[in-house]
Amino acid sequence: MKHSESNQTFFNQDPLIQQVHLSDYLAILSRRRKIIIFTFLTIVGLVTLYSFLITPTYQATSQIFIEVPSSPIKGIGEIDISRKQAREDYLQSVYQLLVSREVARQVAIRTNEHFGWTDNVPKPGEEPSGKPYYTAEQHLANLRVTPVTGFGLIGISVFNPSPETAAWLADLHAEVFIELYRKKNRVNIEKKFAWLLKQINDQKKKLEQSYQKLYAYQKEHGLAFKDQNTDIMQQKLVALNSALIEATAEKEAKEAVYKELLKYSRNDKTIFSIPLIAKDPILMDLRNKQLLLQREKAEMATAYGPRHSKMLELNKKEKYLAQQLEKEIQRVIRVGKEEAERAAAKEKLALKALQEQKQEIINLKEKAIKYDMLQREAESNQAIYDMLLAQSKQVNLSTMLEGNNIYLAEKAIVPLAPAKPRIALNILLAIILSGFLGTGLAFFVEYMDKKVRTPGDVSRYLNLPLLGVLPYEQNFSREKIFDSVEFSKDREPKNNSGYSYSYFHVLDWLPAELRLGQPGENGTVLLMASALAGEGKTTVLAKMAVRLGKAGFRVLAVDCDFQKPNLHTCFGQDNPAGLSNALHSIAGVDISAGNLSDCSVSDLYTLIELRKLSGQLTIANQGVTMMSFFENGRVLHIESTGDKRENRLGTMLLNGGFLTETQLQEALKRNRRTGQPFGYILLNYGYVTQEQLQGHLKLQTEEHLQKLFSWKKGTYSFEPGPVKNYANEKLYFKESYGDIIARQAQQAGNVLFEKNINQIVKDTDYENVCFVAAGNAVIEHGTPVDLRLLNKFMEIFRNSYHLILIDAPPVLEATDSSALAQVADGVVFVIRSGHLDYPVLQQALQRIYATNTRIVGTVLTQVKERDLMVS
Repeated sequence: MKHSESNQTFFNQDPLIQQVHLSDYLAILSRRRKIIIFTFLTIVGLVTLYSFLITPTYQATSQIFIEVPSSPIKGIGEIDISRKQAREDYLQSVYQLLVSREVARQVAIRTNEHFGWTDNVPKPGEEPSGKPYYTAEQHLANLRVTPVTGFGLIGISVFNPSPETAAWLADLHAEVFIELYRKKNRVNIEKKFAWLLKQINDQKKKLEQSYQKLYAYQKEHGLAFKDQNTDIMQQKLVALNSALIEATAEKEAKEAVYKELLKYSRNDKTIFSIPLIAKDPILMDLRNKQLLLQREKAEMATAYGPRHSKMLELNKKEKYLAQQLEKEIQRVIRVGKEEAERAAAKEKLALKALQEQKQEIINLKEKAIKYDMLQREAESNQAIYDMLLAQSKQVNLSTMLEGNNIYLAEKAIVPLAPAKPRIALNILLAIILSGFLGTGLAFFVEYMDKKVRTPGDVSRYLNLPLLGVLPYEQNFSREKIFDSVEFSKDREPKNNSGYSYSYFHVLDWLPAELRLGQPGENGTVLLMASALAGEGKTTVLAKMAVRLGKAGFRVLAVDCDFQKPNLHTCFGQDNPAGLSNALHSIAGVDISAGNLSDCSVSDLYTLIELRKLSGQLTIANQGVTMMSFFENGRVLHIESTGDKRENRLGTMLLNGGFLTETQLQEALKRNRRTGQPFGYILLNYGYVTQEQLQGHLKLQTEEHLQKLFSWKKGTYSFEPGPVKNYANEKLYFKESYGDIIARQAQQAGNVLFEKNINQIVKDTDYENVCFVAAGNAVIEHGTPVDLRLLNKFMEIFRNSYHLILIDAPPVLEATDSSALAQVADGVVFVIRSGHLDYPVLQQALQRIYATNTRIVGTVLTQVKERDLMVS
């Protein structure tokens, strides 16, 4: 039976982060109320005792007033305290002086003088004489200085067991502070005035030096008319810049004409359209003469031939004009080049003059900058000197020396009631503190306590259904719990809400859930498990068995805790031969030869399968011999000899039309002659195909199994060894006969197993309840239980009982405890209240879940009444 996915998912969550409600908090407070009460009584009691035992202390307060100081030297080395932040800083400095050790020491000296304790004060290195005296440390420890208003009024409080002394010390502290403050203020003002005079002399020297530097620099660089020279240079710079622009434009124009002349050839007639050529009279006159000559030559060409004397003369004239024209064009080009070069030189001169003018202006500005710096320095020194002189004229030294802004505003009044202790307030605060601390401590203890105590914890932390609880018993013992009187009572513990937390809830839920007693249903196997020893697992198993037996169900209790068996004590018996003896006996049975009356076919097949044997099992009965071939406990095939009928496999193939009579007889002859398997002969001869043989061979094997398991008498022998499975010949089809073997074994019964089981099942004094003890066979610690053999026992038990309850060793203490869950249909997990942390329980449950066995529920034992009330 598989466990639910919801349970598995739950173990991936932290129980402490689940949603809680107000009722959960109230339940925690109720459960931890002892911690809260103890904390409350301890704190309130100690505070009350302390408040009544300590010596009363009186508080007396005097007040001083601080006015905003007005200093004639304000602004020179001193902040303006009229601003808010400055006022706060000034007040803080006054406060530091009020609580300084210097003031406290003067107060201690005057106090000792006033009370005549001067001689009692020990000198450095001497031990105290034990006589009374007053120290600065005592005064500071009993002193409190607090502002009464935002600024100006300050309260000086002194605590002392004597009210008169407290008032006298408060006034004395204010008086000493005012005297010390006035002294410090006077010294400070004198220092400031001396500093002011020194600053005036120093500043005067700086002023003289700055003016001397200014005049010397002006004289050296000729800066008497600095502003006028700068304007002239600026105007000259503008004029040079304009001349440069004109020169640049002229140069570009001349160069453009020159470049245009160079592009044209002498045969290009468009050269005469260039302005420089077109404006030249000599060129244009030669050009006109050339055009007239060409026209005349064209007119005469119609009348005379090319070699005519007139034509030859015209050609000479034309050639001469062309030469003259070329010379004049070259002359114009040279003129254009010369004009372009003159324009470039002119631009270069203009650029040089402009750059020189700029550099001159830059030099002048550099000199002017340094001159301005010297001038500003002189003006700044002049301003500072004028300000110092102005303040020095306003200083009235006598006023400064006599000025005071702090005085005593109110003397201390002798207190009538003590300030400490305030008993009522102390007790009230103790009550509040103890309430918070006790509650916090209760929640902290609850947070650190990870033990499962209540039915609610089972649901919250483990997410498992609760079958019931066993109430707490102080004198817990199995003899007391499992006497006949206890089992005869229907006791159901109830909490104050009236809700019944009954262990006997299993009677309402378990039979229906497991379908106990349903027609056609086999018995159900439940494993009783716990994380560690001492959880009450065996107690719960015995109680559940007795209660379900009284309800009419046949119940078998089986003790599988072979190292620490306890189930037999619950039923008042010794530990007789039990399950371990039966397992040991079955495991040692020799099956080499024997009679079916002692070891049935079902027993033989089971033992061969459990032991994973390979070999040939031969069983003979009434002249018929069946040979079963096994490989690692698995049936390969079965052969039959001595049967009066013809070969069944051959008959089926013959009737199905897959084989002829001749082929059948031929195969039978070879089978009797060679002893080879009949199916192998048919495949080897090619009479049938592998697909045709497979189904008929399986049907024959099943018929052999039905016949074999019906035998109750006969002999058997088993010859171990390797068995040929004919896999290479494709005769072995790996068919599984496990289901038919299980059905036949259930119908035929197990003589050997049932004989051993009947010897270990014991009756009890309780109706419908039997039990199987763990037995006294020696099983070494750590030796795993043969689960396959144990599972066979459970199959037999299922036929006789509605419910089989297995008492397993603790899951976290025994290696095979969780493995035992594999033979069960479900697990009942037993938890002792307040014994284990839920992480330990979860670890145990995870081991059970790893076997894919369902946990049907939990039983909580030793539950105290308070845990029932808050669950």
